[in-house]
Amino acid sequence: MHDSIAILEREDQSLASPADCRRIRIYRRNREGWRSDPPLDFSGAADSVSTFREDMRELIRRLGDCRIIAGREISGIPYHLLVRAGFAVFEAREVDEDLLEEMAAEAGEAEKGKSRPDSVPTRPVPAGRDGCYRLDIIGMQAAHPEISTKMALRDFFERPFFELELICDHFPPWLETYLPAHNLAWSDRLLEPGRHSCLIRPAPCGE
Repeated sequence: MHDSIAILEREDQSLASPADCRRIRIYRRNREGWRSDPPLDFSGAADSVSTFREDMRELIRRLGDCRIIAGREISGIPYHLLVRAGFAVFEAREVDEDLLEEMAAEAGEAEKGKSRPDSVPTRPVPAGRDGCYRLDIIGMQAAHPEISTKMALRDFFERPFFELELICDHFPPWLETYLPAHNLAWSDRLLEPGRHSCLIRPAPCGE
């Protein structure tokens, strides 16, 4: 897993971000060092967020068992999709053999030091004040991709609570109809690209 590294490149072979990437070069380690495969064409210039997400998922499929990736800048939606898929993500200005070795070693150490998946909450947990709860959906789905938001929250709304904060890359669409039907209100605050804080509370009387 740590013997292949994907590099995002522009047309001039300089390192790219996902948005201005035009091809992917995969370096593989053998007895003689690191050698690159023929580059894979890839364009991150999508015309909508949904198309961009699908392009990133297609990229992940094309990379096969490679789980290390580097680019000039990788943040927001691409970062969270890659981390959720199990990638070690790096940023760099240029790549040489020493950096490839360093990234492979760091990814290996990170793999060894990962917290056990069962330590990542899969249900809302108390957060400070009485009646306040929190669930990091991004972290949960990275550790437990088999658990959907419906599975994580299905029992929670049956109990009384004052506030639930969800950390997510987008507001779960099913909640947009579920919450009003159960007299619950929500607000959405962007923390950073691809990371939102969604607060859910009982709706005030009369709403």
